[in-house]
Amino acid sequence: MTNKIGLFICFLFLILASRVDALEDTTLEGMEVLFWKEIAPGVWSAQIGDVDPMTFRDLAGAPPRLEGLEEMGDGTFPFAESETRAQVIGQRTSVRLPLGIDEQVFGLGMQFRNMNRRGQ
Repeated sequence: MTNKIGLFICFLFLILASRVDALEDTTLEGMEVLFWKEIAPGVWSAQIGDVDPMTFRDLAGAPPRLEGLEEMGDGTFPFAESETRAQVIGQRTSVRLPLGIDEQVFGLGMQFRNMNRRGQ
């Protein structure tokens, strides 16, 4: 009987230890404010977590063709930067952007399953 109780306590400890990420602060205050940089006219980039040194631009084998973007001129950042936040917990990354009701987000890095990322 004592062995069963000890085994149960070990099992319970393993379950709780595997869920340490559940104790993370997932409120807006617990999220990191993103810092953005303009990498091309109207194209903004922010990074969070461990960043892979290889990028899509590196893999493309040619520099991006920026003529069309340059013709449109400089854009302004579309959000209040202090309202863009992100958080990495375990293997998951959450990004919060202050979107309007009709706005959508397409693509967030290497997401191949679908492009429309609103509400996910």
